[in-house]
Amino acid sequence: MQPNHSIGKADSLGRLTSKIKLAHSALRHFPLGLARSAVPCNACVMRRLVVVPLLIALLAACGDVTLAPLPFQVGVEASRVTAAPGDTIIFGVTAQGGSLFGVEMDYGDGVVEPYGTSGARTARVTFRHAFKLKGAYTVSATATDATAGQKQASVEVRVN
Repeated sequence: MQPNHSIGKADSLGRLTSKIKLAHSALRHFPLGLARSAVPCNACVMRRLVVVPLLIALLAACGDVTLAPLPFQVGVEASRVTAAPGDTIIFGVTAQGGSLFGVEMDYGDGVVEPYGTSGARTARVTFRHAFKLKGAYTVSATATDATAGQKQASVEVRVN
C-alpha cells in the first residue's frame, strides 16, 4: 500500500502529532508493564524509549524519511574451487545497492538460475550446483539495480 502524498505537510504534521499524543496517552496508562505510578507520564525515559522511536517510525511510514542507496557491489564465493563430476558446490552471493531487482547465477555450463530480490538494498543468496562434465568453468553472479544497472562478479571452478 502506497502512502498518501497528496495531503500537505502541515496536515501530515498535525496527523502525526495526533498519533503521537494518542500513543503517548495509551502508554502513560500502561507504561511497559509497570505499575502506573512507576513511570511518570512526562519522564525523559518515556520520551526517549517510546515517543522518539514512534516518531521516526511514523515519518518513515509516510515516506518523509528515505535511506540513501548503498554503493553498488556484488561478490561471489565458492565452497570449493575443485570438484569431481556430480559433486555439489555451494556458491554464496552478496550484493548491495539502492534497489536490487535480482541476482542471476550463470554456472558456465549452460545453466542459469535467477533469484528475485524485490527492491532490497542488500541480498545474501546461496546457490547449489553440480557440474556433470569435467572442465574449467567461470561461474558468474550478476546483480541488477534499478538505478545503477548491472554488476558482475565471478569465480573459476575446475571439475576433474
